[in-house]
Amino acid sequence: MTYLPPHPEIHCLGPADLRLENHNRTANTLAITLAVGFSLLLLWVEFNLRRELRLASIDEPVEGRIIERTFDKERNRTVYTVRYLFKAPDGLRSGSLTVGESLWGHLHHGAAVTIVYDPDHPDRHRPSFGFRFVQFLPETEET
Repeated sequence: MTYLPPHPEIHCLGPADLRLENHNRTANTLAITLAVGFSLLLLWVEFNLRRELRLASIDEPVEGRIIERTFDKERNRTVYTVRYLFKAPDGLRSGSLTVGESLWGHLHHGAAVTIVYDPDHPDRHRPSFGFRFVQFLPETEET
């Protein structure tokens, strides 16, 4: 039996070094797993931020239309989705976006919306209200 001299109530059967090694290995594995997980999360946010910034900096706006509004009730929440259609140089394109309930209530079938797309890659597009990391400010007149 091994126990700590200043605290004899803390004890274990057999040598303590194997238990300490297992404890340290578990703690190190957990720390590495959390570090990798947070790194992947940060990488995902960075990728999406750069993607939105690139799309917003190209700023090739066209007019689109809302063609469908749907909502799906799940166990603990409701997911609101809008589908839109716009004309790109290579033809008609459509997309969908999950939005909040208040915005979903304001968007109706046939409503005109501004779509921002990449002319070099028309499959990269998003309504101006659908950016999560980028905010468009209204243009101001210079005097």
